[in-house]
Order: sequence, then structure tokens, then C-alpha cells
Amino acid sequence: KTNLDQLEGINNRHLLVGKSCDDLKSVLETATVNDKPKIDSLYTLTLFQSTFFPTTGVYDSGLSAGKIENIRNDQLKYEIMNLYNHYYKRLVYNGEILDGVIGQIDLHRDEYFDRTNMKLKSWDYIKSPEFLLKIDYLKGRNIEYTFLTQENVKEIKRIISSISDELGNN
Repeated sequence: KTNLDQLEGINNRHLLVGKSCDDLKSVLETATVNDKPKIDSLYTLTLFQSTFFPTTGVYDSGLSAGKIENIRNDQLKYEIMNLYNHYYKRLVYNGEILDGVIGQIDLHRDEYFDRTNMKLKSWDYIKSPEFLLKIDYLKGRNIEYTFLTQENVKEIKRIISSISDELGNN
């Protein structure tokens, strides 16, 4: 359940980032210098990316000690192993890609962004096609990662339900 709570929090942050990208693009269409405080606020929200690193210690310990084999319900055993060996690995891998993308597009590079005051430095940069392209690119990668987090949340909830059913049957 710890991983579920963490994933739901990350998913909510990514939904906020996606909404902030949309709102930022909308404001930029007709923006004037007077809109800069709003742009700075929305832009700052796009920086709150976080990716998922699951807690796997109990699973790893159970696997190495052979305790996973004690699960009598083969379907449940498969679901748990698939969650840790497929879903989580895929999400971590895509998180690493997203982290790399964010680093490469330099949305918060010092020449553009004042980290102390959390403000963009240049109005010319804000109005440049490059800035809009970076926001679009970030939004696209964010959509992909949000989809993966939502799929993992569904899978974890399904497994928790299966475990609850199994415990109720014994």
C-alpha cells in the first residue's frame, strides 16, 4: 500500500503539471508583459516532476527466501510477480527517460530561470517558439508517464483486492 500511496501522489502531481502546461500555453497565446507573474507561477508548477521508485525490499526478501512459492493461489502469485518484475520496472525505466528529457530540455536552466525567486528571466525567451516547443514536449512526455502511473495504480488496487479476497477465503 505504500507504493500505491506514493504512485497516487506522483500521478496527482503529473496531472497538475499537465494542467499547468495547458494553462501556460493558453496564457501565452495572448500574453503581455503584465501576464508575467501568472506565467511565472504556471511555469513553476511545470517543474514539479517526480518519478516513481518502488519499495521492493519485502518482495525481494520474500523472493530470495523462496517465500513467494508459499502463495498457493497461482494467479495471485503471478500477479504479484508481474507487478514487481514488469509494471514497476517499466515505470522506473520510463521515469528515468522522463528525468533525462527534463534535464535535456533545460526548462530551468540558470540563463532562463531565477531559482531563488522562481521566475523566468527573459520575456523574449517566454515569447520564443523554442519555449512553447519545450512546453509541448514536456506535456507529451508527461501524458505518457501519467498513463503509466495510472495503469500501475489500477494493477496495485486489483492485487490488493485479490489479496483481500484470498485472506477472506482462508
